[in-house]
Amino acid sequence: MMEVDHETQQVYVEQMHMISAEDLQFLQPSEEAVSTRLTAPIVTTYIDIDKISFERYLTEGDSNYFKNL
Repeated sequence: MMEVDHETQQVYVEQMHMISAEDLQFLQPSEEAVSTRLTAPIVTTYIDIDKISFERYLTEGDSNYFKNL
């Protein structure tokens, strides 16, 4: 794999190797881990970014600060 950084005019090279079948079995999750993932509830949080608004409230101290600028 080659990555070219045009700003610094450098090329980064990385060689990728295949993993052996023996090493692959170490990546298998345990039955307990699979069971935990399957029984855990899926939680999704959705924020409607079209309806977000931000307002700034000035306190008395803030308004005095801006008057003195």
